[in-house]
Amino acid sequence: MTFIFALLVLAPLAYAQEALLTSGADIKTTNGSVSFSVGQMDYVMISTNAGSISQGVQHPYEIYISPSTDDMAFSNLKCTVYPNPTTNFLTLAVENINIKGLSYQLTDSRGRLLRDAPILDAKTTLAMQYYTSAVYFLQVNEKNKVIQTFKIIKH
Repeated sequence: MTFIFALLVLAPLAYAQEALLTSGADIKTTNGSVSFSVGQMDYVMISTNAGSISQGVQHPYEIYISPSTDDMAFSNLKCTVYPNPTTNFLTLAVENINIKGLSYQLTDSRGRLLRDAPILDAKTTLAMQYYTSAVYFLQVNEKNKVIQTFKIIKH
């Protein structure tokens, strides 16, 4: 009887992460894995002078590729993408490298190329308002070599 009473009184106090998503999957290959969800309706972004954090059902993250010895020229490269998740516009900021020869590719979660353009300035703005709410990938390339890849969530 005490167990049932405790269950009825304490159960509403327990919280868990919950969301209704339209789609999602885990993709694993020999090069790594990606976990994504589509249709996330609720997230909170908190920003301060020290940085920002995005809280939600599934957090966006950057995909890191271990550099080889040929990639040491990019060891000081700093690429950032914000805001992520985004709704209308996405900014790609590139620092500590000569941008000549750099480009970016935007692909959907199925790998279809949506946009391929050179990086002409230290800050590049991508219009995202015409794309549907989904997960996208933004690759920064030097000639035909991938330097960095970002997972983008579009609401």
